[in-house]
Amino acid sequence: MAETWDSHEVARHMLALFPKFRRAMTHHNQVVNDASIEEDTTLMQGFTLIQLIDEPMTVSDLARKRHVSLQAASTLVQVLVERGWIERVRKPDDRRQYLLQATDEGLARAEEMKQNLLEHTAKYFQGLTKEEIAAAQVFLPALERIIEERVVEDARKCR
Repeated sequence: MAETWDSHEVARHMLALFPKFRRAMTHHNQVVNDASIEEDTTLMQGFTLIQLIDEPMTVSDLARKRHVSLQAASTLVQVLVERGWIERVRKPDDRRQYLLQATDEGLARAEEMKQNLLEHTAKYFQGLTKEEIAAAQVFLPALERIIEERVVEDARKCR
């Protein structure tokens, strides 16, 4: 009979899995970049571009959401601006601030990267049984819910 996991065992397995999954995604991104004539794009640049599809934001907002320093976010943004994938536009309600938004070229690149990552990631799950997929269908939304709740709770504590 299989052992019953508690929250610590789930956490242990998740923490062991995250670096492996990130390495797999990073390796895939490098292979895609090597096969492409376009400039190398890091996963952070790609995820930033994808995030800006839905929601223009300031550099400060981006730094908070990406959990990086303002300096790191500014450097990341500058690379994307230089490539013509994002642009800075004045914030309508505060002319001193700028919003970052994806350009048409940036939107196309983001959609391409999003689809590419989705297809690549889906290949990892093709070997799962129907029961394992059903378990993921329950587990992943629950994980997303508790992470979102924790983020909101942690944000309140920081104020």
